[in-house]
Amino acid sequence: MKINSIFFKLPMKIIIVFIFLSFSSYFFIINTLKKDYHIRTLERLKSFSINLEWTLYPLYENKDFSTIQRLIEKQSTLSYVDTIALINEDYYTVISNSKDLIGRFKNKEILERIFANSSLIEVEISPNYDFYTIILPLNGNEFKLHNIENNRMALYIKFDMTRENFLLYKMQEISLLTIVIMIIFSIIFNIIILKKEIFNPLISLKEGFKEVTSGNYSYYIPYHGKTFELKEIIRNFNSMILRIKITTEKLKISEQKALNSAKAKSAFLANMTHELRSPLNSIMGYCNLLLEDEQNSENKAKLNSILGASNHLLSVINDILNYSKLESKKQILNIDKFNLESLIEEINSIFSIISINKNLTFIINKKYSKEIILKGDSIKIKEIIINLLSNAFKFTEKGSVILNLEFNNNFLFVEVIDSGIGIPEDKKDTLFKPFEQIEMTKTKNYGGTGLGLSISRELVELMGGFIGLESILGKGSKFYFKIPLEETKGDILKPSIPMDNFLIKDISNNKILIVDDIEDNQIITKLMLKKFNFDFDFASNGLEALEKIKNNSYLLVFLDIQMPIMNGLEVLQNLQNFPKPYIFALTAYSGQEELNEILSAGANDIITKPLNKEILIKKVNTYLESLIKEY
Repeated sequence: MKINSIFFKLPMKIIIVFIFLSFSSYFFIINTLKKDYHIRTLERLKSFSINLEWTLYPLYENKDFSTIQRLIEKQSTLSYVDTIALINEDYYTVISNSKDLIGRFKNKEILERIFANSSLIEVEISPNYDFYTIILPLNGNEFKLHNIENNRMALYIKFDMTRENFLLYKMQEISLLTIVIMIIFSIIFNIIILKKEIFNPLISLKEGFKEVTSGNYSYYIPYHGKTFELKEIIRNFNSMILRIKITTEKLKISEQKALNSAKAKSAFLANMTHELRSPLNSIMGYCNLLLEDEQNSENKAKLNSILGASNHLLSVINDILNYSKLESKKQILNIDKFNLESLIEEINSIFSIISINKNLTFIINKKYSKEIILKGDSIKIKEIIINLLSNAFKFTEKGSVILNLEFNNNFLFVEVIDSGIGIPEDKKDTLFKPFEQIEMTKTKNYGGTGLGLSISRELVELMGGFIGLESILGKGSKFYFKIPLEETKGDILKPSIPMDNFLIKDISNNKILIVDDIEDNQIITKLMLKKFNFDFDFASNGLEALEKIKNNSYLLVFLDIQMPIMNGLEVLQNLQNFPKPYIFALTAYSGQEELNEILSAGANDIITKPLNKEILIKKVNTYLESLIKEY
């Protein structure tokens, strides 16, 4: 038991107070009784002395000294009488039962006062009240006017009260012992009552709170005591636990519904993404292929319009999917080495064309080494910067857009400054919330979903940084963010062969399999890879693809994931114990969970739809280069 516990402190306080009050009462009562006892004793002894004086005086008048002697000796037999003597006015002891008093009496002053005042009684008491000395004149009854000239006597009596006092002190000690025993029994009795009526219920309450804190909402505290307050507390506690249990069960049901709803939402978004990306693969794929061969400028402009609209739709799909991932806390960081300069060059290639088309000045200020290698999620950093630059170009009609970058003390600082329309004060606090835009009316001059800044904020915070803005309405805005990045050493792996080099001529087996249930996707993949001069084979479902892979030798397999009869994941799982070719998984799913599942199933690499020709050729070239090195 801890010293500061109520189960220790409360009994100790009660014991201390009880002992203090008990002993205070005891000493007060004892002192009062002793005082009263000594007063009564003195009165009794004085009465004894006066009675003896009355008895002795007639005998003294009649000169009956022998009777006086016998009477004194008889009275001396009393337990409390020590000495009785008659002393004359010359201070000599005439008669006494004690030889010690024979001769001249030493204390003359007392006798002088006695002889001077015949009605005076002198009393001397020892400090411990063991001895009382009473001296009074021997003159008979005070109402009898009688005096013997030149023959005055004083009666001297010394009382020894040691025995009586001893009995008193013994009684006092017995009383004290009795009180101590009563105190001990009272303490024990009170502790038993306290334990039963207070401590045990409090311990039960303590255990109850412990159980509730640990999540046990079925705990019940039994109480059979009679203390009203504790009975009410425990009853309310049990009632509270019951309410918590009911509420928790309701919350669990609601949580399960929410989880089911979230799963359904995630499944819906994944399916929606797949269903939207699949036709976009055909639209964007054919547009890119037609643009390669189209010479007519008017037709090129039309194809570019289709491609631009498709890219916008793809951007909207990606925003909705990214926001869904962030909202469900499924977004994770893919940490890897990257060169900051290369990342900024990619961004520059995108927005330099936009700046020319909008007749805006695009400036990039860099405060970092071009060779610097950082460790972080380069894709998400690129996405944040693109989101901020896209907004800057969207809301700027004239002037400039400036991108400032600085790496210092393991932090990347990025600023995007524009000379656009600016942001009203009442919009600054809500702009990073999802679906919030400067314009929320039907007559919108600017497009967008209102998710770009919300996604950027979530990604920055996911990387342990912060994002903010400054803006003056009508003059422009500055968006900035700061994220921690680790500077590291080493080279970034880059393909040593340019994208437009096709290495198939150096490899004997040029047979590849394209597996997709949509024929347009098969054709687009083939057309994008036509310069490799592969020997193409096709399959429309997973079961057909599995049979062909087992019965043929392929250099590469491009395997779609979502297909009828047997999907791509099932194909990969069936090939785990079978020598398989290098497999590129083609998928319209872009969630990290789905991508990890595909890689875990056995895919060597993943290419997301809509297919990007440059990425497709780059990945194929990288693989072919590794094969040549093996040869």
